Amino acid sequence: MPASRSGGAAVPDVECFDTIGAIDPARWQGVTAGQDLAYSPAYMRYLESQEPGCRPLLMLGDLAACCLAEFSARSPFTSKPASLLTDRQYLRIGRPDEPAAVPELRSALAGHAGDALPPDLGGLLRRAWQTFVTSVGMPVVVRNLWDSRVLLATGLEPAARRYALARMIEAVKSEAIRRGYRSVAFVYTPGEDAALQRALRAAGFARALIGGLTAIDLRGCATFDDYLDRFRSRGRQRIRAEIRQFAEAGLRVQRIDHAAAVRQMAELELATSVRHDRPVTLPQQRNMHAALSQAFGDRLVACGVTSGDRLVASAAMLRGDRELRVLLYGAGDEPIARLPGVYGSAVAYWPIRQALAWGLDTVRLGYEGYDAKLLRGARLLPRYIQVWTASAAGRAFLADWLSMADARAAQFFLELEAKYHNRCHAATPTYAGPHHLGR
Repeated sequence: MPASRSGGAAVPDVECFDTIGAIDPARWQGVTAGQDLAYSPAYMRYLESQEPGCRPLLMLGDLAACCLAEFSARSPFTSKPASLLTDRQYLRIGRPDEPAAVPELRSALAGHAGDALPPDLGGLLRRAWQTFVTSVGMPVVVRNLWDSRVLLATGLEPAARRYALARMIEAVKSEAIRRGYRSVAFVYTPGEDAALQRALRAAGFARALIGGLTAIDLRGCATFDDYLDRFRSRGRQRIRAEIRQFAEAGLRVQRIDHAAAVRQMAELELATSVRHDRPVTLPQQRNMHAALSQAFGDRLVACGVTSGDRLVASAAMLRGDRELRVLLYGAGDEPIARLPGVYGSAVAYWPIRQALAWGLDTVRLGYEGYDAKLLRGARLLPRYIQVWTASAAGRAFLADWLSMADARAAQFFLELEAKYHNRCHAATPTYAGPHHLGR
């Protein structure tokens, strides 16, 4: 792209591409080698073809790279920051709707929303969404399948890393302005990436805690019993009882042929999405499976829970060199599919056994549904949403709204930590952060 400015130095040596096919593979690999599978050319092609209302962009320099997305107003994805930051779930508002949240939302909106604010929670959230879109606009989003990062070439000295980060962030802002946008958002930035956090703060990005990535650390475990030994007596007994009840119900969990089971898996995932009010369709789920299979081949692994010859639940996951990542889970509406051991077996116990058999050291369980995951020994890694805008009104609104959202999320996660931190022995190794798939 041509040299451009956005409140900082020109960045003529960072280019923007509309497709992975326009990038020399050796050049892309030179920066992304050893990184997450979600930055592989295969995944880039998947992203380009699968997300309605989303136009992926790729930023590439000689020292750094990142993946962007332009969302249209009709995009259904909640990774749009306006939707994410005005959603009950991510604002940690309980159901039935928490009355205490109303004054906090009203205070954060005061002076930004114009007309008199509606008294009800739903009305306040709709007004917040309108205010976000009006004052901040629809941002260009830096994201991939799991988080928002700037990829840095390996072997860089600390000063070079700081330079590459700052330059890429400035390039993203410049490209957003060049395309007619007023804002940029990083969604789910890793809290453990201190360098990225410092660089975004220096670049004027407002920040709020938005969620947590859950992961089960298997370092030091050779067997499933080693994993169980991480728990105190009560936790071990609960898991063993869950596994025993699962077997007594005539259920089995095993690896299944993904290609042969994809139709049933998509139907189970749709049933789960309907129960959680997620706007997906059966063709979308089937297309997602087909595209993931094409992108990742035999790295895409599936397991199924069966009752007799019926598939009642399933999970799809990606196998990396160090990690197993659970991507999709689905369960039917029948009572037997709702037994606690069904979810635990498909999402935790079978993946743990398989990861140990393959010599992997982490099982990633993804976002949300925290109680079920922390109960099974997962650790919580904080993720932030960070937004920059060229609009003075937008910056004022972001300062108030993100401060409110951050405080609510911090309280939510402190309570989770207090609830689950004592489930495992203190001797459990400290989780050092996520490993990269494909490393």
